[in-house]
Amino acid sequence: GRGGCPESQRPVSETTCFVPSECPFLLGDWSACPTSCGRALRTRSVSCPGGADEWCYGARPPTAELCASFTGCGCGDWQDLLDECWRLDVQEAAAAAAAAGC
Repeated sequence: GRGGCPESQRPVSETTCFVPSECPFLLGDWSACPTSCGRALRTRSVSCPGGADEWCYGARPPTAELCASFTGCGCGDWQDLLDECWRLDVQEAAAAAAAAGC
């Protein structure tokens, strides 16, 4: 061949390299909010293509976040919502109750 270098001894022209800490995290879509009256947690998948989180750059993004939906609330639900752990503030509850026609 050209230059007298046998095929088996020629360097490869391309190679795939993996540099730790250079990959972005892969983020799944957020799930739907699992309630129709109040607050809840919605989730998504978060993974690093290399396997270990330290192989991706930045902090691991959250896999859960607070969501709220009031489309399924009845007029009797508002006091319960004010009393639950993830409290609605009074203005938020009043606006949601008014939107529901209460």
